[in-house]
Amino acid sequence: MEIEGLVSIIIVIENNVNTNNVKLSIDSINNQSYKKTEIMFIMRDSEKEDIIKAIKKNNNIKNNNNIKIVQANNEKSLFQLLKKGVEISNGEFVILENNFNISLKKRIEKQLKYFKNNPQKDIVGCLIKCRDNTPLSKSISTFHNKFINENDINNSIRGGELPLFLNTLMIRKRLLKNIFNIDYKEDEIDIILELFKYSPIEKVNEKLYLFNECPISKFDSEKQYYSIVDIKLGKFNKDKMIEYRSYLAELRKTTVNTLKYKGNKNILIVIEQLNLGGTETHIFSMCKILSKMGINIYIATSGGILRELFIKNGFKIIDFSLKFNKSTNTFSNDNYLDFKNIIDRFNIKLVHCHLEKEMIFCKSACKKFKIPYGVTLHGMFYSKDLISNVCKDANFVIAVSEPVKLLCDKLGIESTVIFNGVNISERISSQQNIYKELNIPNNSNIITYCSRLSWGKGKVAELFLNGIEEILFKYDDLHIVIVGEGDKRYSIENYAASINKRMRKEVIHIVGAKYNVKDYYVESILVVGTGRVALEGMSVSKPVLAFGGKCYAGIVKYDTCDRVLKSYFGDHDTDTTNKYLNLKKDIEYLLTHEKERLEIGIWSKNWCSENFNEEDMGIKVNEIYNKILF
Repeated sequence: MEIEGLVSIIIVIENNVNTNNVKLSIDSINNQSYKKTEIMFIMRDSEKEDIIKAIKKNNNIKNNNNIKIVQANNEKSLFQLLKKGVEISNGEFVILENNFNISLKKRIEKQLKYFKNNPQKDIVGCLIKCRDNTPLSKSISTFHNKFINENDINNSIRGGELPLFLNTLMIRKRLLKNIFNIDYKEDEIDIILELFKYSPIEKVNEKLYLFNECPISKFDSEKQYYSIVDIKLGKFNKDKMIEYRSYLAELRKTTVNTLKYKGNKNILIVIEQLNLGGTETHIFSMCKILSKMGINIYIATSGGILRELFIKNGFKIIDFSLKFNKSTNTFSNDNYLDFKNIIDRFNIKLVHCHLEKEMIFCKSACKKFKIPYGVTLHGMFYSKDLISNVCKDANFVIAVSEPVKLLCDKLGIESTVIFNGVNISERISSQQNIYKELNIPNNSNIITYCSRLSWGKGKVAELFLNGIEEILFKYDDLHIVIVGEGDKRYSIENYAASINKRMRKEVIHIVGAKYNVKDYYVESILVVGTGRVALEGMSVSKPVLAFGGKCYAGIVKYDTCDRVLKSYFGDHDTDTTNKYLNLKKDIEYLLTHEKERLEIGIWSKNWCSENFNEEDMGIKVNEIYNKILF
């Protein structure tokens, strides 16, 4: 239950807390100018009778019915204790306290005013003061108070510095429900970063919070604090969590059926990073289908943006980070010990790997521990030496396209082609109004281009914009939506802005990474992309222009599909019969021939259903597993 306007203040009573500070903190809460609050004390130690007495003797507490004292049971970490408080709270907003400091009189009032003026925001902080006047406290408060608006805080974190303290934040409970659904955060810094993944943070530009001690006094030393921040922010930024925030926000709102583990057919997928790309989405799709068939899938990974997607769907994620020593050309001995522990603990029967680093490790680890392993090759980006050395000892090799299989054949590696699969039966009605979201007139036509905006794929996006610019001047009702994220996004945004400037209106819209990407395809008259993008576009009855890292392969239709598939939508091989110059001609043809465009869309879904149904993909992979295991 959430009571509108109620602020829940959740205070964890640490074992080493000072009783006098408890009294000061309670008084500061009860003296707030805003009175619609409830207070929950979460007791870490049942023997802290002096603290409990201090709470109960407080005159304000005695006269307040909105007070709860809750004893921790098996909860040990700060995260678990705060989670307990959130679960029993009734507020629309929550303040999380794990130290006894002082909220100045108008803190709650001012932060609620911010939310009233910014109803779309989920978190707000404030500036701080420190009671002790040490140089370190002065330095920390000065640094913290420099960063106030969203962009400055984003840039500070991207730069490896953390200008936030958990105690200063007021959070909408709707956001906390999301981050408290799993137990893997270790400390206050983890909780802040988990919140920051889902919501930007700004601060009320006033000093509304007073630390009784130095804000980092709980750490053994200043050096330890900054070392921990450096490590955690390093991983946070490596996974590009700020850039993928809108993707995570969409994922948070999505309802899924959580899978259940049963039986003993246990498969381990090893993938170093769960980034947002074709390989990773293929793995997710495959794992979902295999799980429905009664196969238990375990994912060993160091993290990445798609970690949240796997967890939300109920997959067991095992933290596993490969450490490779370039000087000795070997993996850490700890990697082998951890791998063996995973195999034994989860009774793993077979290991399946997909990318280069994992393939090299799994070959040696599986040989060492006498467990079968297999490989899926997702493109032409693997070195020939790697394929020769790793795949020759694998129990199976899957190629996702004919060009990949041909490469394996040339290297004397036996492989089986199993195409990527997509969900053909999934709903095709858009759940959001793209026109309204992007301020596009309702009578306009939308073309959606979707791809990773990094490496060679970023260059393809630039080529697409170059090819489409002339057409935009000819067709006043045409708009382009670019879906994707990556290192080249900034340069692509600049290119798009220059075209928009010449057009004197916004006709190119760059929306970043999206979880519900099919919504954009549904609202489009055609889709441009390669690989999985092409398949998903066709699965919702849209004509597709195949444009991959190797070439522009043209319109996918009944008389070109075999040729396009030989290059795997222009991504795995070149197509000498088609040229990049044909891009303009093909787009104009589809713009001016509505009947043919609709017919191609209908054909596309049928062809996709016959050849790229994810159910068929799962059956074929399962057959390979069974040959090895039984």
